[in-house]
Amino acid sequence: MLYAYDSLYANANNSKGMYPWLVVSEKYRNVQIVTNDGRTITGRAIASGDHRSSIVRVATDPLKPTQVVEISKRDIEIHRDSMLSPMPDELRLAVSVAD
Repeated sequence: MLYAYDSLYANANNSKGMYPWLVVSEKYRNVQIVTNDGRTITGRAIASGDHRSSIVRVATDPLKPTQVVEISKRDIEIHRDSMLSPMPDELRLAVSVAD
């Protein structure tokens, strides 16, 4: 299943029609991390077993999911869900509401 029920419900009730990039399922949501030295890293958080780990792992390239960036939790200033959909922006131009 690509989208969770709440994502489909939100899109079905959207007055503009089906726009899957407006609501991203938690399973596919990216995170945005800003480090203490000002770097911004965006990608999918990779679960690495124990949540008490001192490192956060992020896959920044969806085409290379095994290539990850490791960030020490001590170096993180901000850790939040990204407001950007991982769906390429141009992809929406190829799909009409009728599709």
